Amino acid sequence: MARVTEQSHLALVLACKNGHYQAVETLLNHGCGVDQTGSDGRTPLLWACLYGWMSIVMLLFSRGADVNVQDNKGWSALTLASFSGHYDIVKALIENGVKVNIQNKKGFSALMVASQSGYVSIVKLLGDAKVNMQNNNKWSALMLACGKGYSKVVEALIEKGAEVNMLSNIGWSALMIASQNGHYDVVKVLIENDAEVHLRNSNGLSALMLASQSGHSDIVKLLGTEESTYKTTTSGLL
Repeated sequence: MARVTEQSHLALVLACKNGHYQAVETLLNHGCGVDQTGSDGRTPLLWACLYGWMSIVMLLFSRGADVNVQDNKGWSALTLASFSGHYDIVKALIENGVKVNIQNKKGFSALMVASQSGYVSIVKLLGDAKVNMQNNNKWSALMLACGKGYSKVVEALIEKGAEVNMLSNIGWSALMIASQNGHYDVVKVLIENDAEVHLRNSNGLSALMLASQSGHSDIVKLLGTEESTYKTTTSGLL
């Protein structure tokens, strides 16, 4: 295998996807580039991180793999490992100097994909990540977690300093997102952390209206009480 061919690179990719350490080692020893990419721009390290093969990740580290390389869609080793929930690989990447705030072409960071997938341990592990970074639609990690109903992730993000009243590009707050999707526990956590109940999105709808529209009666009751409290405490200021 003196000359590295497209076929040998594909063989390396398949070995990385399927966790065949010895095959990966052999292919690297015979000249396959550790950072060689296919048409998708994805290196062997990215594939190993996506599929969770820790031993192969460590082998690729030892051969000098670029930990911050991104594929054609902007996915990095860290975002792929975080998306797939591979805690040990995320930890190893951090220990090997990965840039934690890399975003893909849609603006998603590792913290965002971990939050959206509900991996609270990875959210906590990404200690240096910018918690209020937003994607191309101006959704933050908190908003993404709220949309899925992951209350423990929401709590962890707030503890890290997430802004609960940040708005998306169409004026949606985390509370609006959780309310429309019927995530009572998340709504409760947000309210306990000073989420503003009276905000309205670009269509003029509040969290209460969105919960009512979707038929989430328990959230309607909770938000109705909060809006009444808000009106009572602010009436003297008007």
